[in-house]
Amino acid sequence: PETDEEIRGMGQVFYESWHATYENFFDRSYLSKLTPELSEKIAEGQKENSLIAVSNGQVVGFIAFGRNRDEEISETREIYALYVLPKFQGKSIGYRLMKEAIKQFDKGVDIFLWVLKGNEKAISFYLKFGFCFDGKQKDVLTGMENSEWRMIYNNQSKHST
Repeated sequence: PETDEEIRGMGQVFYESWHATYENFFDRSYLSKLTPELSEKIAEGQKENSLIAVSNGQVVGFIAFGRNRDEEISETREIYALYVLPKFQGKSIGYRLMKEAIKQFDKGVDIFLWVLKGNEKAISFYLKFGFCFDGKQKDVLTGMENSEWRMIYNNQSKHST
């Protein structure tokens, strides 16, 4: 994202995706704290390491990535976020964003991400892409009892499909 409009678009994707995806995973009071304004601030903080998908001038998805934030596996990179507007899901946008993000990392450097337990749609997507669970999980504070599972992608060769 290079313009304020694109960053606002990322924020809108973040806002709409969170409210559509996590309504059954997060307590309503927790989810209500994520406003469009806060979503835009979050997007502003991720603009340096993000790619966006645009359709007819509208940001419809984004992926944020970079150095990992988990000291336990320091020689890896991390996917921080991957969101696509609900009405654009199932159109390979997430796949293309993931493929392009992985190209940004050096060959041979594994990539990981955290996925919310029970988010079967996301888990299925990551498994199809080539990520696998490594057995690590952590509790998350969402106003409800929940956890995230870590998934790893072995980046020995560039993803070619």
